Amino acid sequence: MRYQLLRIAVPRKGRALPLLQLAYDRDNLSPNKSQNQIEQEALLAVVRALPESVRPVILADRGFHRASFIAWLVRHHLNYVVRIRKGACITEKDGRRWKLGEEGLKIGELRLMEGVRYGLYHDRPRELLTNVALCWRVSKSRAKNPRRKQPEEPWYLATSLKDAKMAASWYWQRGWIEQSFKDSKSRFGLARVRVGCPERLSRLLMALSLALTWLSLMGLAESGLLLEGFRAAVSAWGRVSVTGMALSLLEKLGNIPLCCLPRTSTDG
Repeated sequence: MRYQLLRIAVPRKGRALPLLQLAYDRDNLSPNKSQNQIEQEALLAVVRALPESVRPVILADRGFHRASFIAWLVRHHLNYVVRIRKGACITEKDGRRWKLGEEGLKIGELRLMEGVRYGLYHDRPRELLTNVALCWRVSKSRAKNPRRKQPEEPWYLATSLKDAKMAASWYWQRGWIEQSFKDSKSRFGLARVRVGCPERLSRLLMALSLALTWLSLMGLAESGLLLEGFRAAVSAWGRVSVTGMALSLLEKLGNIPLCCLPRTSTDG
């Protein structure tokens, strides 16, 4: 049996630290709650738990391209960068209608379409205004290495931001969650897990979230745990994430330092 996994995470130095992870059986949902409702309620719970001074920017891939989700973000006054699909219909302020992919964007080019209507409803433009950043961005590492493949198509990003470069920079960090998934499946053995119900998997994911939080605390320079020259030694073979740094430190120390563990009320 395979379950759907929702991970809401914050990007942090090459990886994404999970704030909430939830597993559910997509083929056996309650008749009173859809998958979209589960996702939106989970996201809203995380947002409401943040300090009032924090203004999050919601990053989401093409799986969340639906107009109803973007409209939901707008209603809740959340900033967002959501990748939408090639072929989606865009209607400009003057009424001109075209599909993403017909704009003639070139590699390396960035454009911003402000205040356009996204999508159709019964063959008429939806009453959903957003900005769309057209970004065919090439990373510096790809640009310097001719052997690496160039991106096959641009990013089409629906966003509340008013700068295409800023939207692309934000969305670039969403890729870090993919690396975090790879870590969970390989280094933490999630790919080998076999459970009989999504509730058990959710409990396991909660434990994984705690473990990743502790590792993040260990791997930060502010923790004071990294010995002089340790970061340089670990990074000798290339850039390393905060999780990778912490795992190397854990291997060296043999245990999680007490300063990374939560204190009880009886601690001094």
